[in-house]
Amino acid sequence: MKELHLSSNSISGSIPSTLGLLSNLIHLDLSHNQIIGLIPSTLGLLPNLIRLDLIYNQITGLIPFLLGNLRNLTALFLSHNQINGSIPLEIQNLINLEELYLSSNSISGSIPSTLGLLSNLILLDLSYNQITGLIPSTLGLLPNLIHLDLSYNQITGLIPFSLGNLRNLTALFLSHNQINESIPLEIQNLTNLEELYLSSNNISGSIPSTLGLLPNLICLDLSDNQITGLIPFLLGNLRNLTALYLSHNYLTTKSTDPSLHL
Repeated sequence: MKELHLSSNSISGSIPSTLGLLSNLIHLDLSHNQIIGLIPSTLGLLPNLIRLDLIYNQITGLIPFLLGNLRNLTALFLSHNQINGSIPLEIQNLINLEELYLSSNSISGSIPSTLGLLSNLILLDLSYNQITGLIPSTLGLLPNLIHLDLSYNQITGLIPFSLGNLRNLTALFLSHNQINESIPLEIQNLTNLEELYLSSNNISGSIPSTLGLLPNLICLDLSDNQITGLIPFLLGNLRNLTALYLSHNYLTTKSTDPSLHL
């Protein structure tokens, strides 16, 4: 058997550890069921597995470190479960991984800096967890990253200036954390960025006028921070902007520059 698709049923009980015997399996999809229990470590014995989808179940426990053996895996979907513990360092071995979805769990600990070794990663979603610590600067080493979502965690510290290296990034979600200090000027390098959400943090300083150099920006949310100063007139260059959220900050006045027509 190469593909096993059992998604969107009412399957309950735990995942049989004997699935690890299906050595030819390429695609395993058990999503959108009522599966409970742990992820069997034996799934790490599937050498040809390309896609593993367990989202929208009631799976508990840790992410098995043996999943790091799945060197051919391109997509790992574990979102919307009750998984806890930290992200295993062995994830760094998934060198072909393109999509990593771990959102809406109870994952704690910090983001491993070794995620920066996953050079093929396109989508990284760790949102709605209990992740603490800093955003690793090594995430700026992911040249193909398009979507980065770390929102709704307990992340602290600065936005790394190295994120400005993510030239293919179209969506950056960092809202609802405890990020502080100012918005790094290097964000201006993200010329493909369409969505920038930094709301509900402790970001201070002024709004960088260079955000007006992001020609593809559609949504900009800086609300619920500690931002001060004026609204830069260069935001008037954002001709594709459809949503601008600056409420609940300490902005002292609106720009009167006539070029600000959003």
